[in-house]
Amino acid sequence: MGVITLSSVILCLIIFTILFATVILPVSRGWWLHHTLVSALDDASSVQVVEHSNPMDGWGREENKDANPREIIYADVPLTAEEIAALRQALPMAWDYSGLDDLTCLFNDHHAIRITRRDGSVLTLQLCFVCGELVVDGGPKRIMPVGWNSRLSKFITSLGLHPKGPFPPAKN
Repeated sequence: MGVITLSSVILCLIIFTILFATVILPVSRGWWLHHTLVSALDDASSVQVVEHSNPMDGWGREENKDANPREIIYADVPLTAEEIAALRQALPMAWDYSGLDDLTCLFNDHHAIRITRRDGSVLTLQLCFVCGELVVDGGPKRIMPVGWNSRLSKFITSLGLHPKGPFPPAKN
C-alpha cells in the first residue's frame, strides 16, 4: 500500500476543482436552463417572439439626450406548433459557461421569447445576439450555452425577424 502524501491530496483537489469548474458546473447550468425552457414550452398555451427597441438605441442621439426612449415593438410573432417544435430544437442541452466570463456586454437585447403557460404565468427569455447573452425572467445576465447563439439566430431569422438588426433608432 502506498502512502497518501500532502502533495497527492493537493493534486487531487486541484484536478477536482478544474473538473468542477470546467465540466460539472457548465453541464448542470446547461441542464437547468434547457429543462426550464423545455418544461415551459411543454406547458405552453401560447408562445410569441417579440422584436423590439432597446433604450440604448437612442443613446447619443441629440433628440433623446434628456429623455428615455419608449420601447417600440417592431414585430410580435405568435408561434405555430411547428415553430414551437423548431424552437425546442434551437434549445438543446448544452454546456453553459456563464460565470466563467466577465459579462462586459451592455445587454442590448432586441428579442424576447414569451412563453405563456396554461396557468397564465409567463416565462420571458430576453436575447442579445450582439454578445450572445440572455436573461430568464429578469434574472442575471448569462452567456448563451454552447451553440445556442447560432441556433437561435437561425430560428429568429426563419420567422422573418432580424437577430442583429438593423433596428431603427428609438424615438420619444
